[in-house]
Amino acid sequence: MRNSGHEATLTLTLADSRNFGWDITAGGSHNTNKIETLGFKPDGTPNPTVGTGTNRDSVGFPIRGIYVRPYTFDDANKNGIIEPSEVFVAKDVVFNGYSVPRDIVTIQNGFDVFQRKLHLSVLLDYKGGFSLLNQTTQFYCLNTNTCHDLTNKDTPLEYQARAIAQRFVNPSTGAATTTAGFYENGQFWRLREVGATIIVPQGLATRLRARDASLSLTGRNLHVWTHYQGTDPEANYSTGNVQTDFSTTAPPTYFSVRLNLHY
Repeated sequence: MRNSGHEATLTLTLADSRNFGWDITAGGSHNTNKIETLGFKPDGTPNPTVGTGTNRDSVGFPIRGIYVRPYTFDDANKNGIIEPSEVFVAKDVVFNGYSVPRDIVTIQNGFDVFQRKLHLSVLLDYKGGFSLLNQTTQFYCLNTNTCHDLTNKDTPLEYQARAIAQRFVNPSTGAATTTAGFYENGQFWRLREVGATIIVPQGLATRLRARDASLSLTGRNLHVWTHYQGTDPEANYSTGNVQTDFSTTAPPTYFSVRLNLHY
Protein backbone atom coordinates (compact mmCIF):
# COMPACT_ATOMS: atom_id res chain seq x y z
CA MET A 1 0.00 0.00 0.00
CA ARG A 2 1.22 3.53 -0.79
CA ASN A 3 0.41 6.39 1.59
CA SER A 4 1.05 10.03 0.78
CA GLY A 5 -0.20 13.32 2.08
CA HIS A 6 0.49 16.69 3.61
CA GLU A 7 0.53 17.83 7.23
CA ALA A 8 1.15 21.28 8.67
CA THR A 9 0.96 23.09 12.00
CA LEU A 10 0.92 26.86 12.40
CA THR A 11 1.24 28.71 15.70
CA LEU A 12 0.58 32.47 15.87
CA THR A 13 0.77 34.96 18.70
CA LEU A 14 -1.69 37.71 17.78
CA ALA A 15 -1.46 39.72 20.98
CA ASP A 16 1.03 39.74 23.82
CA SER A 17 0.77 42.40 26.50
CA ARG A 18 0.64 42.61 30.27
CA ASN A 19 -3.17 42.53 30.34
CA PHE A 20 -4.07 40.52 27.27
CA GLY A 21 -2.71 37.64 25.22
CA TRP A 22 -4.08 35.76 22.23
CA ASP A 23 -2.50 32.81 20.47
CA ILE A 24 -3.75 30.36 17.84
CA THR A 25 -2.47 26.91 16.94
CA ALA A 26 -3.91 25.36 13.78
CA GLY A 27 -2.99 21.93 12.46
CA GLY A 28 -4.26 20.00 9.47
CA SER A 29 -3.56 16.98 7.32
CA HIS A 30 -4.71 15.49 4.02
CA ASN A 31 -4.02 11.84 3.26
CA THR A 32 -4.22 9.66 0.16
CA ASN A 33 -3.65 5.92 0.12
CA LYS A 34 -3.72 3.37 -2.65
CA ILE A 35 -3.31 -0.40 -2.70
CA GLU A 36 -0.42 -1.33 -4.99
CA THR A 37 -0.72 -5.11 -4.84
CA LEU A 38 -2.72 -7.85 -3.13
CA GLY A 39 -0.41 -10.71 -3.96
CA PHE A 40 -1.21 -13.53 -6.33
CA LYS A 41 -3.76 -16.28 -6.80
CA PRO A 42 -2.70 -19.95 -6.69
CA ASP A 43 -2.46 -19.93 -10.51
CA GLY A 44 0.05 -17.07 -10.37
CA THR A 45 -2.24 -14.28 -11.61
CA PRO A 46 -2.48 -11.06 -9.57
CA ASN A 47 -5.26 -10.72 -7.01
CA PRO A 48 -7.42 -7.76 -8.13
CA THR A 49 -9.51 -7.58 -4.96
CA VAL A 50 -10.01 -9.09 -1.51
CA GLY A 51 -13.50 -9.32 -0.07
CA THR A 52 -16.97 -9.11 -1.55
CA GLY A 53 -18.76 -6.83 0.92
CA THR A 54 -19.47 -3.12 0.81
CA ASN A 55 -16.02 -2.47 2.28
CA ARG A 56 -13.26 -4.24 0.40
CA ASP A 57 -9.66 -3.88 -0.78
CA SER A 58 -8.97 -3.50 -4.51
CA VAL A 59 -5.76 -2.75 -6.37
CA GLY A 60 -5.55 0.89 -7.41
CA PHE A 61 -8.05 2.08 -4.80
CA PRO A 62 -7.92 3.10 -1.10
CA ILE A 63 -7.80 0.50 1.63
CA ARG A 64 -11.25 -0.47 2.95
CA GLY A 65 -12.90 1.50 0.16
CA ILE A 66 -16.68 1.68 -0.22
CA TYR A 67 -18.17 -0.28 -3.12
CA VAL A 68 -21.89 -0.14 -3.91
CA ARG A 69 -24.24 -0.41 -6.87
CA PRO A 70 -25.17 3.11 -8.03
CA TYR A 71 -28.76 3.90 -8.88
CA THR A 72 -30.85 6.57 -10.57
CA PHE A 73 -34.50 7.52 -10.21
CA ASP A 74 -37.12 9.54 -12.02
CA ASP A 75 -40.63 10.46 -10.88
CA ALA A 76 -41.93 9.72 -14.36
CA ASN A 77 -45.63 10.15 -13.57
CA LYS A 78 -44.97 13.32 -11.53
CA ASN A 79 -47.15 12.17 -8.62
CA GLY A 80 -44.55 13.00 -5.96
CA ILE A 81 -44.10 9.33 -5.03
CA ILE A 82 -41.16 7.21 -6.12
CA GLU A 83 -42.27 3.74 -7.14
CA PRO A 84 -40.12 0.62 -7.67
CA SER A 85 -40.46 0.94 -11.46
CA GLU A 86 -38.95 4.44 -11.27
CA VAL A 87 -35.69 3.38 -9.62
CA PHE A 88 -32.88 1.88 -11.70
CA VAL A 89 -30.03 0.07 -9.91
CA ALA A 90 -26.84 -0.81 -11.76
CA LYS A 91 -25.83 -4.46 -11.81
CA ASP A 92 -22.15 -3.86 -10.96
CA VAL A 93 -20.61 -2.23 -7.90
CA VAL A 94 -18.40 0.84 -8.27
CA PHE A 95 -15.99 2.60 -5.94
CA ASN A 96 -17.91 5.13 -3.82
CA GLY A 97 -15.21 6.81 -1.74
CA TYR A 98 -13.12 6.57 1.41
CA SER A 99 -14.50 5.01 4.57
CA VAL A 100 -12.12 6.94 6.86
CA PRO A 101 -11.49 10.71 7.03
CA ARG A 102 -8.93 12.05 4.57
CA ASP A 103 -8.93 15.59 5.96
CA ILE A 104 -8.39 16.47 9.62
CA VAL A 105 -8.10 19.98 11.07
CA THR A 106 -7.79 21.27 14.64
CA ILE A 107 -7.88 24.93 15.65
CA GLN A 108 -6.94 25.91 19.21
CA ASN A 109 -7.55 29.48 20.40
CA GLY A 110 -6.10 30.69 23.70
CA PHE A 111 -6.87 34.01 25.43
CA ASP A 112 -5.29 35.52 28.55
CA VAL A 113 -7.30 38.36 30.13
CA PHE A 114 -7.56 40.33 33.38
CA GLN A 115 -3.80 40.78 33.66
CA ARG A 116 -3.41 37.16 32.56
CA LYS A 117 -5.14 35.83 35.63
CA LEU A 118 -7.85 34.18 33.50
CA HIS A 119 -7.02 31.87 30.59
CA LEU A 120 -9.75 30.93 28.09
CA SER A 121 -9.37 28.22 25.46
CA VAL A 122 -11.54 27.05 22.55
CA LEU A 123 -10.84 23.92 20.52
CA LEU A 124 -12.49 23.19 17.13
CA ASP A 125 -12.16 19.89 15.26
CA TYR A 126 -12.89 19.13 11.60
CA LYS A 127 -13.03 15.85 9.69
CA GLY A 128 -13.97 15.36 6.07
CA GLY A 129 -13.28 13.52 2.85
CA PHE A 130 -15.13 10.33 3.76
CA SER A 131 -18.56 8.70 3.64
CA LEU A 132 -20.43 7.15 6.53
CA LEU A 133 -23.18 4.53 6.44
CA ASN A 134 -26.31 5.80 8.17
CA GLN A 135 -27.16 2.26 9.20
CA THR A 136 -29.85 3.39 11.64
CA THR A 137 -32.09 4.72 8.87
CA GLN A 138 -30.99 1.97 6.50
CA PHE A 139 -32.01 -0.72 8.99
CA TYR A 140 -35.40 0.86 9.70
CA CYS A 141 -36.07 1.13 5.97
CA LEU A 142 -35.77 -2.61 5.54
CA ASN A 143 -39.37 -2.56 6.77
CA THR A 144 -41.85 -0.15 5.21
CA ASN A 145 -43.75 0.42 8.47
CA THR A 146 -40.67 1.72 10.29
CA CYS A 147 -39.17 3.69 7.40
CA HIS A 148 -39.75 7.44 7.58
CA ASP A 149 -38.61 7.73 3.96
CA LEU A 150 -41.59 5.61 2.85
CA THR A 151 -44.31 6.58 5.35
CA ASN A 152 -44.06 10.39 5.30
CA LYS A 153 -45.72 11.90 2.23
CA ASP A 154 -43.50 15.00 2.51
CA THR A 155 -40.26 13.02 2.27
CA PRO A 156 -37.98 14.36 -0.52
CA LEU A 157 -37.84 12.21 -3.64
CA GLU A 158 -34.17 11.32 -3.16
CA TYR A 159 -34.92 9.83 0.27
CA GLN A 160 -37.83 7.85 -1.09
CA ALA A 161 -35.59 6.57 -3.87
CA ARG A 162 -32.85 5.34 -1.56
CA ALA A 163 -35.36 3.33 0.46
CA ILE A 164 -36.89 1.86 -2.69
CA ALA A 165 -33.45 1.04 -4.10
CA GLN A 166 -32.56 -1.16 -1.13
CA ARG A 167 -35.92 -2.94 -0.85
CA PHE A 168 -37.42 -3.47 -4.27
CA VAL A 169 -36.04 -4.83 -7.52
CA ASN A 170 -37.15 -2.94 -10.63
CA PRO A 171 -39.25 -5.48 -12.53
CA SER A 172 -38.09 -4.14 -15.89
CA THR A 173 -34.37 -4.58 -15.20
CA GLY A 174 -34.17 -7.32 -12.60
CA ALA A 175 -31.12 -5.63 -11.08
CA ALA A 176 -30.15 -6.24 -7.47
CA THR A 177 -30.87 -3.85 -4.62
CA THR A 178 -28.37 -1.38 -3.13
CA THR A 179 -27.66 0.55 0.07
CA ALA A 180 -25.81 3.29 -1.83
CA GLY A 181 -28.29 6.00 -0.83
CA PHE A 182 -27.57 5.53 2.86
CA TYR A 183 -23.90 6.39 2.50
CA GLU A 184 -23.71 10.05 3.45
CA ASN A 185 -21.01 12.67 3.60
CA GLY A 186 -19.52 12.35 7.10
CA GLN A 187 -17.99 15.86 7.08
CA PHE A 188 -18.36 17.85 10.31
CA TRP A 189 -17.04 20.64 12.49
CA ARG A 190 -17.26 20.08 16.26
CA LEU A 191 -16.83 22.50 19.13
CA ARG A 192 -14.67 20.01 20.94
CA GLU A 193 -13.78 21.91 24.08
CA VAL A 194 -14.18 25.24 25.83
CA GLY A 195 -12.21 25.83 29.00
CA ALA A 196 -11.41 28.52 31.54
CA THR A 197 -8.63 28.55 34.11
CA ILE A 198 -8.50 31.28 36.76
CA ILE A 199 -5.56 31.95 39.06
CA VAL A 200 -6.65 31.68 42.69
CA PRO A 201 -5.64 34.75 44.77
CA GLN A 202 -2.37 34.14 46.59
CA GLY A 203 -3.96 34.71 49.98
CA LEU A 204 -6.45 31.89 49.40
CA ALA A 205 -3.74 29.62 48.03
CA THR A 206 -1.69 30.21 51.16
CA ARG A 207 -4.66 29.29 53.34
CA LEU A 208 -4.82 26.04 51.41
CA ARG A 209 -1.13 25.62 52.25
CA ALA A 210 -0.23 25.71 48.56
CA ARG A 211 2.45 27.70 46.80
CA ASP A 212 -0.12 28.69 44.17
CA ALA A 213 -3.47 27.43 42.92
CA SER A 214 -5.84 27.61 39.96
CA LEU A 215 -9.39 26.55 39.21
CA SER A 216 -10.28 25.02 35.83
CA LEU A 217 -13.74 24.64 34.27
CA THR A 218 -14.11 22.64 31.04
CA GLY A 219 -16.95 21.66 28.71
CA ARG A 220 -16.39 19.01 26.03
CA ASN A 221 -18.31 17.98 22.89
CA LEU A 222 -20.53 21.05 23.05
CA HIS A 223 -21.86 21.32 19.49
CA VAL A 224 -21.52 19.79 16.02
CA TRP A 225 -22.14 21.33 12.59
CA THR A 226 -22.86 18.73 9.90
CA HIS A 227 -25.22 17.75 7.09
CA TYR A 228 -25.03 14.10 8.12
CA GLN A 229 -28.55 12.82 8.76
CA GLY A 230 -27.70 10.08 11.27
CA THR A 231 -27.35 10.33 15.03
CA ASP A 232 -23.90 11.88 14.93
CA PRO A 233 -20.93 11.66 12.54
CA GLU A 234 -18.80 10.32 15.41
CA ALA A 235 -21.31 7.77 16.70
CA ASN A 236 -19.84 4.30 16.18
CA TYR A 237 -21.54 0.93 16.54
CA SER A 238 -18.75 -1.12 14.98
CA THR A 239 -15.71 -2.52 16.78
CA GLY A 240 -13.91 -2.98 13.48
CA ASN A 241 -11.78 -0.63 11.43
CA VAL A 242 -14.72 1.03 9.64
CA GLN A 243 -17.07 3.33 11.54
CA THR A 244 -20.80 2.48 11.48
CA ASP A 245 -23.65 4.49 12.97
CA PHE A 246 -26.35 2.03 14.09
CA SER A 247 -28.68 3.40 16.79
CA THR A 248 -25.57 4.53 18.64
CA THR A 249 -25.46 7.52 20.97
CA ALA A 250 -23.38 10.54 20.07
CA PRO A 251 -20.21 11.39 22.02
CA PRO A 252 -21.53 12.72 25.35
CA THR A 253 -21.35 16.36 26.38
CA TYR A 254 -19.78 16.65 29.77
CA PHE A 255 -18.35 19.26 32.11
CA SER A 256 -15.51 19.06 34.60
CA VAL A 257 -14.22 21.19 37.45
CA ARG A 258 -10.64 20.80 38.69
CA LEU A 259 -8.74 22.55 41.49
CA ASN A 260 -4.98 22.60 40.90
CA LEU A 261 -2.77 23.00 43.96
CA HIS A 262 1.01 23.38 43.65
CA TYR A 263 3.07 22.71 46.77
